[in-house]
Amino acid sequence: MISALRSLAAAANRSRSLKEALHAAISEIADIFALDGARIFLFDDPAGELNLIANFERNGAVVLLHDTFKAHEGIVSIVAQSGKRAIFDIVEYDPLLSQPSHGAVSQRCLSRSFAAFPIPGKENTLGVITCIGMATRQLSPGAIDLLEAFADQLALVLESRRFCQRLDDKKLEIQGQAAELERASQALDQVAASLAGEVRPRLHDVIDYLELLQNSSLGKLNHDLADALKTIAGKASELLETLDNVCAPSKAGRSESAHK
Repeated sequence: MISALRSLAAAANRSRSLKEALHAAISEIADIFALDGARIFLFDDPAGELNLIANFERNGAVVLLHDTFKAHEGIVSIVAQSGKRAIFDIVEYDPLLSQPSHGAVSQRCLSRSFAAFPIPGKENTLGVITCIGMATRQLSPGAIDLLEAFADQLALVLESRRFCQRLDDKKLEIQGQAAELERASQALDQVAASLAGEVRPRLHDVIDYLELLQNSSLGKLNHDLADALKTIAGKASELLETLDNVCAPSKAGRSESAHK
């Protein structure tokens, strides 16, 4: 059982692919309980189909007839929907189908023991573990407890991986938004630089001309005109200061980026 849990631990820390880790774990479970077949089915989404993710067959004794199940299609799906285990000591028809099996292939599957255990998530059943034996047998209460404990541990692993995947997706989303903001910032810097290059020289010319007027270089000014020129010069200086303040952050940002 410890080796099976180790395989689950490898799946939890994503050091191995999920399919590879679960195949190793279900193979260990089959060996521990002397099963002829063991499988793990997982939902693609809570309301979707059950898909086979890991399969163990001992010497080809068990035929895999279905690798997907829709809602309420056979015992596997019913166990997933109900969240309750199903255990059969003797099975006279293929329990993976909603109708009894017929034909030469299905004859190889007759008279076997079968058990299905739900994989319980926090909100929904995540999937089903099936255990198949070619001989009639009864699972002991201890074996049932261990299989259910394995299903619980598997649920923790699956939810941990899905949580980590959501974090990775969110990280990529944030990185994409950050890149988009950087592009927008660069475009704004270009606009600010272009604006400064066009407006600043002309604004300096206006301020210089106003100083000439205020100094009476072009003729004596009366009191009212002098006050008006003073007001205009003040507004022009404020506009120049505002322009410098707008351009200063973009220069600082470019300088910091270049330093990095």
